[in-house]
Amino acid sequence: SLLKSVRRNHHRKVADVLEASFPEITESQPGVLAYHYTEAGLAEKAIPYWHRAGQRALEHAADLEATSHLSEGLRLLEALPDTPRWAEQEIALRIALGPALMNTKGTVSHEVEETYLRAHELCQRHGRPDQRFAALWGLWFNNHIARRFETARQMADDVVNLAGQLSDSTLLLQAHHAGWTTKSMLGELKEALDHAERGLAIYDMVHHRASAYVYGGHDAGVCGATIATVLRWLLGYPDTALKRMHQGLELAKTLSYPFSVAEAQCYAAILHQLRRDPERVVAQAKEMIDYSTEQRLEIWLTNGQVLLGWALVMQGETKHGIPLMRRAIDERRERGLKMRLGYYLGICAEALGHAGAIEDALDVVSEALRVIDETGERWWEPLVYDIQATLLVDMSRETDDLAEAKLKIAIDIARKQWAKSLELRAAQHLAQLWADKGRCDDARNLLTSVYEWFAEGLDTADLCEAKALLNRLN
Repeated sequence: SLLKSVRRNHHRKVADVLEASFPEITESQPGVLAYHYTEAGLAEKAIPYWHRAGQRALEHAADLEATSHLSEGLRLLEALPDTPRWAEQEIALRIALGPALMNTKGTVSHEVEETYLRAHELCQRHGRPDQRFAALWGLWFNNHIARRFETARQMADDVVNLAGQLSDSTLLLQAHHAGWTTKSMLGELKEALDHAERGLAIYDMVHHRASAYVYGGHDAGVCGATIATVLRWLLGYPDTALKRMHQGLELAKTLSYPFSVAEAQCYAAILHQLRRDPERVVAQAKEMIDYSTEQRLEIWLTNGQVLLGWALVMQGETKHGIPLMRRAIDERRERGLKMRLGYYLGICAEALGHAGAIEDALDVVSEALRVIDETGERWWEPLVYDIQATLLVDMSRETDDLAEAKLKIAIDIARKQWAKSLELRAAQHLAQLWADKGRCDDARNLLTSVYEWFAEGLDTADLCEAKALLNRLN
């Protein structure tokens, strides 16, 4: 009921008193001051507090609240003159807004891309070096998640080069973060692992944990450890991969950042699946589903459901496992989530084949290969070709020649990627196929050359089966 001018004056007085006499409120509740200065019509005073309020919300994983605070700051900026001072403030707001939008609107959303494009544009004229880096990193992340890998690869290289010029450990860590993420997807496994190991050598939990709120909404240390888990398995180090997995899980639990905990749980379940250990997949996937449900991480929930479905089928629970996998994969399609889709379709085909639905399985595995071609996410490619070949062998002796061709493709791609574990799996299947045709010498020579490369993981399923086949061939 007060006159507008009187009401504004009251808001200004409240904000001034809080700022001058109650530093603990200013520190812990910047949104209160932002609100009062906004209602007082003092945008210049309000905007920095909206920025601080947004950052605090990000630190507490309150992404909707962060989006609201930061967007309010940007709204107020629109009425201010276009000066370097306010351009720098807009850059800061947009860089903070990027991760919040990723978690509320989706990483590949138009809003995310627009936010980082505007920040990058402003940085060319007004931004500090660290702001230029953050804007470029955000554009890289958006392109990476959108599966525009060739663009993402170039941006990742640009990010690494820029970080090398700035002598800042946080920026160098995040540059390697970009490198290991995109290069792993492209199947450049050795280069990806090199970035991961170099990043983890820099990583300090206390010093770098806050950078998660600017860079992708998740912790780089957890991401590096979990990606290294899968990379080390692919490259032929199953025991080292398991050790890395436990380190990643422990770090994620210590940090208690929801996105990072879910990420660590997801890759732990994937590792157990790659090791063909359905019992551990069940335990890890259920933990992931419970956590994702509790934290309302719907995207991560579907990851757990796909992996749980596969494990249930491998344990004989076909009627529950197959529908669970298919519903989760359909939901990921509907949401436009393409990450790991080729892999999930591949193991779904494997589960269908295990259940005896060979024709359905072949349709699904063909879709998996199409998705891999469309998205360029190639680190699963040898695995999917191997699954396709196994299905062809199971279908009919008439398709053995086609199965052999697919296994040779799987082996060739695995060798180019240095994916020794996938090379071993495909080599074992090809050796068995040749042995069944009486080509025992060829089978023995092929499998021996791969098997003898391994120095660890000799008790894992793939290596045990390879050894048993070699014993029969000798």
